[in-house]
Amino acid sequence: MKLVMILTAFVLLSPFSRARAAVLDPNMPYMAARSNPVSYAVDFSIVVTPPYHTKVLKVWLPLPQSDAGQEVSKSRLSTFPVKVTPRIGTEKRFGNKFAYFEFHAPRGGQVIRHRFTIKVWELHWNIKADKVVTVNTWPKSFDRYRQSDSQAVVVDSRFTNLLGQIVP
Repeated sequence: MKLVMILTAFVLLSPFSRARAAVLDPNMPYMAARSNPVSYAVDFSIVVTPPYHTKVLKVWLPLPQSDAGQEVSKSRLSTFPVKVTPRIGTEKRFGNKFAYFEFHAPRGGQVIRHRFTIKVWELHWNIKADKVVTVNTWPKSFDRYRQSDSQAVVVDSRFTNLLGQIVP
């Protein structure tokens, strides 16, 4: 969802004129004004019940990250009944973080608990219709987001048709 919002933001609210479109950068900071911060104490638990006689149960848990729209703090991971210390890793393509757990010879349900605090802001994009431009040629730096076979949200004719109804 975040990826789609970032790409949509470049299409919808680009302050660039057509002549300056070449300066588009996927690593550019948010261009929204933040207001009304709210903090939440999150207690997220999952139960994974492996099949009988499982030798190794491997679980990857995505971890929320801080950015211009949210701050994640006080992150604590725990497991029950078997105590497992996860390895924290970052995937190369988009920089998403994951906790990786290995439960050896698990018996019954394994509980993974992630407690953290998250502070989020309301984002005001201040879109001006007369500043909306179409990007005819995306810079190469956007290629990793434009590959349909592995992206999180497949952009097909349904998306294109809806976008055509929303954007004049």
